[in-house]
Amino acid sequence: MNELLSFVVQGILSLIVLLALLIFLRQRGRARSGHDAVQHELNGRKQTNETLSASEKRFRALIENSTDGIALVGADATVLYVSPSNERIYGYSTEEIIHQNGLELVHPDDRAVEMAHWAKLLERPGEISTSQCRVRHKDGSWRWTEIIRKNLLAEPDVQAIVVNYRDITERKRAEESLRESEERYRNLVELSPDMIVVHSEGKIIYINPAGVGFLGAADPQQLIGKSLLDLVHPDFRRTLAERLEPIYSGRERRFQIETRFVRLDGQVMDIEVSSVPITYEGKAARQVIARDISERKRAEERLVYQSQLLANVHDAIIATDEHFTLTEWNRAAEQMYGWKAEEAIGRKVNEVIPTEFTDAQFAEALRLFSETGRYRVEVVQYRRDGKPIDVEGTTMALRDANGPISGYVSVNRDITERRQAEAALHASEKRFHALIENASDVVALVSANGTILYESSALTRVLGYTVEERTNRAFFELVHPDDLTDVTNRFAQLLQQPDVTISTQFRYRHKDGSWRWLEGTGHNLLAEPGVQAIVANYRDITERKRAEEELRKNYELLNRIFATTHFCVVYLDRDFNFVRVNKAYANACGYPPEFFAGKNHFDLYPGEKAETIFRNVVSTGTPFTIYANPFQFPDHPERGVTYWDWTLHPLMNEEGYVEGLLFVLLDVTKRKRAEEERAHLFEQANTSRKRLQILSQQLIEAQEIERRHIARELHDEIGQVLTAVRVNLQTIQLSPDPSTLGPRLEESISIVEHALRQVRDLSLDLRPSLLDDFGLAPALEWYVDRQAERSGFTAQFVAVPPEMQLAPLLETACFRVAQAALTNVTRHAQAKQVRVELHHTETELRLVVRDDGIGFDVDTVLEHAAQGASLGLLGMRERAQLAGGQIEIESAPMNGTEIRVRFPFPPSAKDRPSEGYRRET
Repeated sequence: MNELLSFVVQGILSLIVLLALLIFLRQRGRARSGHDAVQHELNGRKQTNETLSASEKRFRALIENSTDGIALVGADATVLYVSPSNERIYGYSTEEIIHQNGLELVHPDDRAVEMAHWAKLLERPGEISTSQCRVRHKDGSWRWTEIIRKNLLAEPDVQAIVVNYRDITERKRAEESLRESEERYRNLVELSPDMIVVHSEGKIIYINPAGVGFLGAADPQQLIGKSLLDLVHPDFRRTLAERLEPIYSGRERRFQIETRFVRLDGQVMDIEVSSVPITYEGKAARQVIARDISERKRAEERLVYQSQLLANVHDAIIATDEHFTLTEWNRAAEQMYGWKAEEAIGRKVNEVIPTEFTDAQFAEALRLFSETGRYRVEVVQYRRDGKPIDVEGTTMALRDANGPISGYVSVNRDITERRQAEAALHASEKRFHALIENASDVVALVSANGTILYESSALTRVLGYTVEERTNRAFFELVHPDDLTDVTNRFAQLLQQPDVTISTQFRYRHKDGSWRWLEGTGHNLLAEPGVQAIVANYRDITERKRAEEELRKNYELLNRIFATTHFCVVYLDRDFNFVRVNKAYANACGYPPEFFAGKNHFDLYPGEKAETIFRNVVSTGTPFTIYANPFQFPDHPERGVTYWDWTLHPLMNEEGYVEGLLFVLLDVTKRKRAEEERAHLFEQANTSRKRLQILSQQLIEAQEIERRHIARELHDEIGQVLTAVRVNLQTIQLSPDPSTLGPRLEESISIVEHALRQVRDLSLDLRPSLLDDFGLAPALEWYVDRQAERSGFTAQFVAVPPEMQLAPLLETACFRVAQAALTNVTRHAQAKQVRVELHHTETELRLVVRDDGIGFDVDTVLEHAAQGASLGLLGMRERAQLAGGQIEIESAPMNGTEIRVRFPFPPSAKDRPSEGYRRET
């Protein structure tokens, strides 16, 4: 605009100079004389007039056909001259505006500012001032006007204020419309319950308040500049990066994915992310909408787009001759097209300004030039660097004195930014409309009295009503009666808190008569000029409510099972940290359930083998089960080794990713020990069976040996005695000499006595009568003495108390064990000293047989005895066990032998008080 004003002023000054030159030439011509002088004067005058006329025509065409208004105004603001374009701009003819005070047409609210501008300009000759104000049109409307003034009052040839002005009302309206649109758009973005992020070149360049809270930040600057992938959970980062690759390479435009984000405070969230490409502040970017799907979906993606318009666009003034060769090229044209004036002038216009102009358009332009002398068009032209620009141009035809066209003057305005702003506004409105109309949630505008002003088309899908059926109806009329009070109270609360968001859940009647659960948010924007309503978002959560109720019941059931089952149940995260344990597990470990929360399993119960199994389950997703696994509690060593059946089952998300482990255990220690006990008892029974078989066999053999011994004794000893007695008796019967009877009778009596002694000894060997008549202690004393006498060793017998009244079976068992022990001493020990002790307490009877013989290896002898090589030791053990007793044998080669036997049966009667019973033989 400044260049245009300068060009106009220079044109006026040039016109004045040309007029002065003409006057000078005329005066000079009068001084000449003669025919040559006259002729010379005539030629000079003609040439000057032609030059002056051509210049005057150009400037007059420029001024009269300019799209802007040009005026000369006196110091008192009186209009001295106005260009014809004034009538097009304001509707006033030249006659109606000349000699009027220009400030009187200014809007009263702007007049004081304009008068201040005017007064300041009057004080500064040659200065230029600019302003914008409203000017009254002839039809009474007010038109926004951009004004440029230059103080040329001091110029003798001008003596006026040169004013250049244009109507910018449409631009103002477009700017206001764009501002309102941006305001509505920003309100929707800023108030959206979803996180909305714009990122470019991998960095976050914008994030809305919901996103700031969503990611746990206190201020947007904590997130601006960060990479969006930095906020993704490490386990999902690679998957998301692979998903984004076709987006960034341009093979795909949009995507939707479920992933995990990590908030700044470390909290992990499952979210649904959708992204679309946008242009943000003139750069390619991606808009990301994220929703926390742990509370289900809240809103569909919202697009964000902002655009700005550039103001104060300068016009290019271009002149050509009739052959379209450039003759004038001002500074605005240089800036607009990238050509310097000296480079452009002299070239064809189509060489300097390539234009998308069809032959038909060119023919129409020529027709209008011939008929009206001007042509107005909007076209695409190209700068010197090849960049296309949208141009609004007005071209006027210049005619010479005879009428033919002698050239053209064009006033071109770069409207690229305006076109882009219009396109941006249209695209923004279109995207905004598409966002609202295609969102899964219903977006509504509700007045302060609860009347529905607008609802998006999602209404039909959610509640079955058409938009027409709901507009201008009361929002609360279909709220469930049980929820109406709460909803109206929250609405009243919302009315009292401007710019606050309130959420609620309530039931609403569907068109089919059913009640649907809705989740809604309301934001009070009644004070916002571009909205003036309550902005409400709501969605149908009926299925979610049903699912939540079913989930609650299932959760309660699982909790009861979890709490009461005798199985130990543990839930671990994928890093083996305890999330939850049931009471059975806590009791088994000896801690309360809350003790385990957050602790690592292998910090409490380390084990390399178990940790390897756990990691394999996490990496492969394959369950693992083991039975009767031995385990010893490190913090309870007194429990010893325990045995457990356990199963480790991976818990996977929808993507097949292991996010936790279910660890179920059963204590089978008692079962394991019972099995071991059964196995041990079976082995003992098997051993006992084999031993009984050996004992039975040896018993039969012993019985046969004893029978042979008794038979031999009866045959050899008793038979001989009886034979001798029979012979004596026969002799006595046959002898005639009575004197011979005496010796025979004496001999027979002696033989019978010897036979009686043999029968008694044989009877005592089978069972001493002392045991039945006098008890265990006297019987053992007699037997020890007899064995000492037979074998030649020194024996010592001690009984405390000396007289004992015991059960017959116990006495027999103890006597037989002692008898077997002494028999082994006699046969194998080669002992010189033998000591037998018999003790009786309140609870048990103890027998000790000790010798100083050659001794033996106990384990070897017992092993041979088990295989039937020795009846003595095996017989003693069986005798003791049958009476419920235990036998201990302590011996070593050349160190003697000590046999200790304990019988648990108490005595049948109290012992008589007496001193110790001891006798040496």
